[in-house]
Amino acid sequence: MSLFPGEIIDRIVDFLDNDTQTLLNISLTSFTWLPSGRARLFRAARVKPQTIKEFLELLKHPSSTFASSVKHVEVDGMNQSQPDFVSRDVPEVGKLCPNVVSLSVLHNVAWKDPATDEEHDLYSYSIPRTLRHLSLEACCKRDVMKCLLNHEPFPIIPELDVGILSPSDTTGIGEYLAKLGPSLDHLSLGFSSFDAGGDAEDFYLNCDLSHNTSLRSVHIHRLIDNWKIGLSSPVPWNLKSLARIQSRILKTISFSLYLSHVSQLDVEDLPVDFDWNEIDRFFAEGNLPYLEIVRFDLFIDIIFGCWNGETIRRLEESLPLSHKKGLLRFSRACTGEHDNELKDLENTLKHISNCPPAVPASLRQYARAYTTVQDPLTSTFPQELTLDA
Repeated sequence: MSLFPGEIIDRIVDFLDNDTQTLLNISLTSFTWLPSGRARLFRAARVKPQTIKEFLELLKHPSSTFASSVKHVEVDGMNQSQPDFVSRDVPEVGKLCPNVVSLSVLHNVAWKDPATDEEHDLYSYSIPRTLRHLSLEACCKRDVMKCLLNHEPFPIIPELDVGILSPSDTTGIGEYLAKLGPSLDHLSLGFSSFDAGGDAEDFYLNCDLSHNTSLRSVHIHRLIDNWKIGLSSPVPWNLKSLARIQSRILKTISFSLYLSHVSQLDVEDLPVDFDWNEIDRFFAEGNLPYLEIVRFDLFIDIIFGCWNGETIRRLEESLPLSHKKGLLRFSRACTGEHDNELKDLENTLKHISNCPPAVPASLRQYARAYTTVQDPLTSTFPQELTLDA
């Protein structure tokens, strides 16, 4: 078996991505099979701010040989009361993982620009040239943007997810987007504060998407958010921002909707400036002439029985022109901010669907009907190295 060419071994191991035990066995088979198994076992690492130093020490250890296999790194400060500053640690990943292509900086993580420190506190940092996707959630995004803007050489990151934005983020993001120009392929952003419309206006004023002439897709998080009460809607300013796009290869615009009941699509339950007709006319009347798909990712709270088919039907009725033009697409998702509760319920329903007849038939049928698809922007990787506190 060790005489197989590396390409053949890689092809075989491709079918074992989700089989951790077999990947471990393959890694012990021989030195020929070791690289293929290791590349999949250590392709993704999820660490917490409290454990990132341990992760870095593991990478630096003289016996460590997996650093070049790490392609995706996620730093998540979920459930922390205060943000942890990891600005000295996260950039170190770029030095130690030379092939990293995706970095996610999530909840309660602060990353400030080292160029603003006092001279005795200055430190070097590295953004790898291989980095193609950067995802930022509840962290200090303006600091991250300053770090990117001050880095030499200028880091070109073609896939950027800046998460839910606040007004203080938009200036730095606008500067980075303008400098990135035609190198940007995909942009994700969203607005979900009490005054989401005001936040979207700040984005419009500070971020001009006409510079990004090679945009292929745009995703807007939480167009409707059932967990938040809003005074204003981002819709009018979202459409103004989208209207600036000059890309001839923009094919897809998507929105995520967080719903606990289908009635939350009714205009009576939405901020006064939320207008389905305005959205429908914008897409149907050719404001983006090269657009092919308007997709809605439905994050549905199944606890309250928000059925997939009814939700899609209501959206098609709300956007009749876009529906007639064949633009609308839908996906159902069940991940995001409330992952743990929803995943627990998903596992319960999967168990119920295989239960004996003692379980009521209606409940078994409901469990079988429940399916999820991962949001392409928040999906996790099959194999992860996880360091918990």
